[in-house]
Parts: sequence; C-alpha cells; structure tokens
Amino acid sequence: MNCLEFRRLVEIDPDSRDEDFMRHKAECRSCAELAARALRFSVTLDAAARIDVPENLASRILLKQSFAKTRTLFARRHVLALAASIVAAAGLALSGTYVLTREDPLAREIFTLIRNADDTFASKTPLDSRSMAKALAQAGIDVTGELEKVTYAGQSLVRGKLSGHVVIQGEWAPCTVLLIPEINVASRFTIRSDNLRGLVVPFDGGAIVIVGSPQEVLEPVIEQVKAAIRWRHA
Repeated sequence: MNCLEFRRLVEIDPDSRDEDFMRHKAECRSCAELAARALRFSVTLDAAARIDVPENLASRILLKQSFAKTRTLFARRHVLALAASIVAAAGLALSGTYVLTREDPLAREIFTLIRNADDTFASKTPLDSRSMAKALAQAGIDVTGELEKVTYAGQSLVRGKLSGHVVIQGEWAPCTVLLIPEINVASRFTIRSDNLRGLVVPFDGGAIVIVGSPQEVLEPVIEQVKAAIRWRHA
C-alpha cells in the first residue's frame, strides 16, 4: 500500500484494521500522524453527536426569533456559548474516559519509575534488534515487527507486574514505553505531570503506556509498538 492508497482509506475508516493499512501506518510516520488526526476528529464528531438536544429546542428558537431586535445579539452570544461548550466537551473525549493527574496511584507510580530510571536515558545509540528481543522476552513479550530508534530495552515492575520497559528516541526527547500485562484498562486515557505527558492504551488484555515531553506526538509511536509486539500468552 502506498501513501495515496493509505490516505484514501483513512478518509473512509481511520481506525481500519486492514493488514496493509496497519503495515504502512507502522512504516510511514507522516501517514500515521494523518491517521491519528483523522481518528481524533472522528471521535470528536461521535462525542458531539451523542450530546442530548434540549427539549423543545425548535420552539425555543422560534420564540427567540420573535424577540425585539435589541435582543438578537444576546441570543447569538447564547448560541455561540452553547457551541463552545459542546466543542469543549468533545475535546475532553479525545483523551479517553478521563484524564489522570500525577496524584493518581497508577500515574504516580509510572512517573516515579521514569524519574528514578535515569540510566535508561543514558544511551543515544540504537539498540540492535536481537538484544531488544532478548530483554523483552524476559517480560513475556515477543517482538514480531520493527521498532525504530530504540535505545534501551529491559523490564520494570508496574503494579506488581513484570513489564517490558523500552526507551524510544522521539522528535523532542526520549519517550518511555511500558508494556504492562494483565491490567484492566477499558479505553485509552491521558496522564500528565509538570513536564511529562503520557497515553495509556489497552492492548490484548494488558496496556501500553508511553510517556514523553508535552510537545511529543505520541500516537504514531503507540501504533508502531502495537504492530511490533505481542504477549506470550496470546
């Protein structure tokens, strides 16, 4: 699949599970970013469509139209405020069911782990695929695809689970990826700290957590990781 074919499919189904589509998304960063933006827009529309319409809305609109001209400006401002609130609500839906702060136990554990693992950021040299696969195998993870710009691979304990721990060089700074097995995550959500932003994404009975700088585009890295690993129990 080339970029043109990929983008045509994105317009139809940005969350397609087609094998050629997923392979191209894992290989082409610009197309992966396009798909992520299209998926976010689709989620926004879906969230806006689920907002209940007030009862007797049509009657209210007709009543407002009957008001004196001096009140027209007020009515327009009211409508704009309502539209703004809908957009704000839809924007919150982009990050998932809720946003975890650094005070949440899981978020606090992840941020503490990252800040105490300075050695994982020491190397900027890409790790060879054999060493990476060997390190992750000890955490019950098989590497079945390509992971680019990996400079560290090992294991860490998250919520008492032996988890894969990977560092991938991002556009702005290194990104930490934690592969946590057997954790119940219903849908993706965001975690934030003072100078870090992360995504927690459900994956095959476990979760993938990626944390980087606030400016980093994390979605393409998530998709690359999802396409390249699998749990041993699968």
